Amino acid sequence: MLRSSADDFRDARDLIANQRFADALPLLAKVVSFDPSNHQAYVLWVDCHTDMERFARAVELADEGLTRGIAPAELSIAKSEALTKLGRYEEAAAAAQAALAIDPSSNEAVFALAEIELARGDAPAAIRIHQDLLRRDPQNEDVHYALLELLLESQQPLVDTARDYLRKFGQDADVLAMLGHAYVASREYRRADRAFRDAAELEPDSVEHHVNVLMLARITQNDAAHDRYLEQLADFDEELADEVEDELELLLAAPEDAEP
Repeated sequence: MLRSSADDFRDARDLIANQRFADALPLLAKVVSFDPSNHQAYVLWVDCHTDMERFARAVELADEGLTRGIAPAELSIAKSEALTKLGRYEEAAAAAQAALAIDPSSNEAVFALAEIELARGDAPAAIRIHQDLLRRDPQNEDVHYALLELLLESQQPLVDTARDYLRKFGQDADVLAMLGHAYVASREYRRADRAFRDAAELEPDSVEHHVNVLMLARITQNDAAHDRYLEQLADFDEELADEVEDELELLLAAPEDAEP
């Protein structure tokens, strides 16, 4: 049966979703050759090179596409990301600013600027970029979530930001887990336990959320709570309980990862 460019593009996206970049790359090269009007495929082709750490080639392809007028905002962002990986920060910032000039509402361009600051080792500057964007667009859930991830990664206070997110957008298991980690850092263990348990209730099949509850019980030396929770989990799903217990033991074997 004959395959169309649309078939190849669909398959390439599926492969990328599964992080099979090397398999997706030839399909995307084929699509952009036979269907030059598919600008989305071209951008994905450039991104795929970046994902495979072919940063110089990604910059080269982005420049070629920009010369041809292909998706200028998207390709400028892709170019910025590849240049950041190459440590060419001023050029990366110029590319991100070019994307913003084309589309002032582009969150991705702002995120690219923040990534440049992170790569430079200036987490506070990256946080300020996210905070400024959130002040301009306080109902933007993606920006709010990205700020939380950045605060968690840089070990900055995030309790108020997480609470604000939950008030605006409702319960979210990952945000509750972030909140739990923040409470652990400040030794507010009861609040941490509540946040971790709420996350586990929202996503009962998640190994990570259950591990957080049990790890906290270990940290606080609450053996009764630990055993009771594990028993209840086994009643719910014995196989899941075994998986959670195995993961917990792996974490306990690595002292630097001991806290949730």
